[in-house]
Amino acid sequence: FKPQELANLAWAFATAGERAPELFDALAQASARRLPLFKPQELANLAWAFATAVAAGRHGGSPRPPPPVTAALFDAIADRTAAQSAGFSAQGLANTAWAFAAAGHPARSMFGAIAAEAEPRLGEFKPQELANLAWAFATAGERAPELFDALAQASARRLPLFKPQELANLAWAFATAVAAGRHGGSPRPPPPVTAALFDAIADRTAAQSAGFSAQGLANTAWAFAAAGHPARSMFGAIAAEAEPRLGEFKPQELA
Repeated sequence: FKPQELANLAWAFATAGERAPELFDALAQASARRLPLFKPQELANLAWAFATAVAAGRHGGSPRPPPPVTAALFDAIADRTAAQSAGFSAQGLANTAWAFAAAGHPARSMFGAIAAEAEPRLGEFKPQELANLAWAFATAGERAPELFDALAQASARRLPLFKPQELANLAWAFATAVAAGRHGGSPRPPPPVTAALFDAIADRTAAQSAGFSAQGLANTAWAFAAAGHPARSMFGAIAAEAEPRLGEFKPQELA
């Protein structure tokens, strides 16, 4: 198999939800041996595929840390991504960051390279990619205050294009970063650009609450409470939308 074929095979099994732990182990070993031949898009696709399989518990059968061969592959992908980040598309940068966060695999140097490459190019990112990038850095616990400031500005400009799930993910990511003190370095009110983004998200959420999933409603409400950002009209809209739909909420979402 050529690099593109290895990446495509991994992507196909992960996307289809097919459990094949022996195949994924073999794919990890074969890909690691030839990783210098992988193009940036193939690296991104490979990372996404393995993270999707790991996060869903399909690689090995349950949600647990990936086996050593997969962990070694993630380490190798991180090194290649850090060295080649300028060759990645906006989607590739966002998907790779998402992959490492979803798999729970630390890669500080790679995240730093992605932040430096993405920040001046955020105009190339689609709404889903902006939300995924913010989610990835927040989930991975990576401090990147300059990136978050730029993400807040870029997202606010295009917020009418965000779907409800993307709004919820964006709110969750910024609240997680703010609450943990990663955005700005200490637990304190968010900077003005982030506060302005929360105001804009609140307005869009209030107008589109009927389009939110149960998880999206719960996560958005949590985000504003965790960030300490007032949004009375939005909370009213969420309450009105959630009340007749509480049967859709999982225990964690109710709590």
